[in-house]
Amino acid sequence: MDDEEILIETTVVGHALRVAAIDPRTLTEIVFQAPQGTSALQIERLAAAKLERALARRETDDDPGAARGRVPARGTLV
Repeated sequence: MDDEEILIETTVVGHALRVAAIDPRTLTEIVFQAPQGTSALQIERLAAAKLERALARRETDDDPGAARGRVPARGTLV
């Protein structure tokens, strides 16, 4: 994801930032929280790393959650 565009939205929630990042090519979205004092560069780097991991995971998982004992959208099987 080096030179690709990432859409980032930050919202202040109390003393934290809620960060939503979207890969416009695949429409993959990740959401995370960061301390309010976090720099824009740090947020961009973390968002890129998290999106890269989510995309890699999405490519390797034919059946999301099956290898981890989960049924998609139904929680964790115990």
